[in-house]
Amino acid sequence: MNPQKPVNTDTPTGGLPLAFRNLSELLRPLAGENSPTAKLAARCLERLERDLLPRTAGAHEHLVAGIVGPNNAGKSLLFNSLVGHKISPSEPRGGATRCLIGATSAELAQALLREPSLAQFPLTPIHFEGAPELVLRAGENAADPAELLLVELDDFPPGVLLIDAPDFDSILTANRAASESLMQVADLALVVVTRHTYHNELVVRFLEAWLRFGRPWALIYNEAYEDETVTAEHAASLADKLGTPPVAVFTAPFDMELQRGNASLQPTALTPALAPSSAFSPAAQTPLSQWLFGEERKLLKASALAASTANLRDEVSSLVEELRSEGDLAARLLQAVAGPALAIGRDVAGRSMPPGPFLEAFRRVADRRISAWRRHLRGGARKLRLAIEGLSGKLGVTKTLTRSRHLVGDLEAKELAPEIGPLLEELGRKLAPRAEFWPDSEAAVSLAGRVATDLAQAAADLGGPLETVESDVRLLDTFESVCEELIEAELDAKGGRTGEHIVQFGVDLLHSLPVFAGIGTAIATGGLGADIAALAAGGLGAAMTERFTKFLGSGVARDARKRWQELRGEALAEALIARALPSLHDELAKRAQTRTATADVLTATLKEMP
Repeated sequence: MNPQKPVNTDTPTGGLPLAFRNLSELLRPLAGENSPTAKLAARCLERLERDLLPRTAGAHEHLVAGIVGPNNAGKSLLFNSLVGHKISPSEPRGGATRCLIGATSAELAQALLREPSLAQFPLTPIHFEGAPELVLRAGENAADPAELLLVELDDFPPGVLLIDAPDFDSILTANRAASESLMQVADLALVVVTRHTYHNELVVRFLEAWLRFGRPWALIYNEAYEDETVTAEHAASLADKLGTPPVAVFTAPFDMELQRGNASLQPTALTPALAPSSAFSPAAQTPLSQWLFGEERKLLKASALAASTANLRDEVSSLVEELRSEGDLAARLLQAVAGPALAIGRDVAGRSMPPGPFLEAFRRVADRRISAWRRHLRGGARKLRLAIEGLSGKLGVTKTLTRSRHLVGDLEAKELAPEIGPLLEELGRKLAPRAEFWPDSEAAVSLAGRVATDLAQAAADLGGPLETVESDVRLLDTFESVCEELIEAELDAKGGRTGEHIVQFGVDLLHSLPVFAGIGTAIATGGLGADIAALAAGGLGAAMTERFTKFLGSGVARDARKRWQELRGEALAEALIARALPSLHDELAKRAQTRTATADVLTATLKEMP
């Protein structure tokens, strides 16, 4: 918001919504990152914590007006004139003020001392007794350049904290630090210059820093020429260099009595026709004190907050766009890698589907459909099968193939290993820096470089072993449930008493035929166990198994394999992606999720901003 535009003062201007204050918690982690986005987040955080929050703590609406300027411009003289007491040390050669000196009413002083965060200064109350040398001595003993020596005056106008600052062009570091600390929290800068310093480069540089916060400033032209047009020309020259005009221009003619300390500095407003036009333009010859301590101060306070809020809104909006762009890029990058990796993962999963869950699903379905006369017969067959499987366990075979500790095993690892090289080549071509994929941003350039580094590292490690993908019991349970649903649907579709009889008889054979033990024993004995299993089944068992298989049809097995490819293929693809992008995989997944989520929260916060 342009600080020169009229603002609404019907609502309190001293406080910020809770959402504003919560912004710090959102921005601080982002600002601490080592990323391009961190720069933008840090700028938003600075705007919030060094600009808005310090000037709105406690929802107090007092105007903080800081008198700033180069050496020997008349700052302390102006401060004392506005206060009506000689509080701030003032010498003809300048440079007497070494710290921040504030004056305010008794009511506001007590509020500031009760809650120092209202001013965001270390506050030291000074009991003024008409001796500025006491204030000077207290300032020399101040340990912190930002310490504010606060003088409470019974006759001071309410609602204003007026602060005199050391020279911002001082050779003393502490003096400059004090002046800069004032800039962080002031609502209005009263910039005092003379005909000798209005074009000073340090004046321009200081005001440029001030205007970064978008707050209003007024020009106090001291030791002015009698011809107001010269003052207007000099003010216009300074405004042109800054790109932002003052909200008001006040002048005070050169006066030897001022130099001798026998008069007070009483600037008056420049003729409006010669001064920049703004919502705060006073009438010609209006005293600065009348303008500063009158109703205008409320407008100035509201304008300062509105400008700061608008600037924060713009910067947070830019941050939201950047976060969404980064989140989208991370998601697209993961998708670009996941496409070919998922195709490979599903292909390998289709070649290594575990039979255990599929066969166990048959048994579960048949048991649910069992007739009463078969229970006794099947119970004995089950005991026989379990006894044989127990024997296979003693031979060193794991319990069954259904609950193996590593589902990848040697088969999947051997199938995946040859696919890594071609996958890296394909990703290298797909993710090469291209305008249609990589946006033109610092974050994208940085990420593209890291992707190239990761792919090169993965290519150099092609000979290394592929890490085993751990088993997931929930995945096996899910697959078994899927198989049950498929088998149930197939049996319902076939229907008929004959079909049900064949299925149940076939399952009886599966209970008596130690399928799991037969497969396991074959592995442990080099094939002998398979012959033992065949002998146990006999010719009738082989024939009925064949009829059972034909009855059920190949469609169920095909559908089950397809579902297994979907379930297991994703885990295998993750293993390939982690191998292709060893240092980026986890970060990309997190960035794709958190960047978008943070952008959504910030967007909601923007809607609550005034």
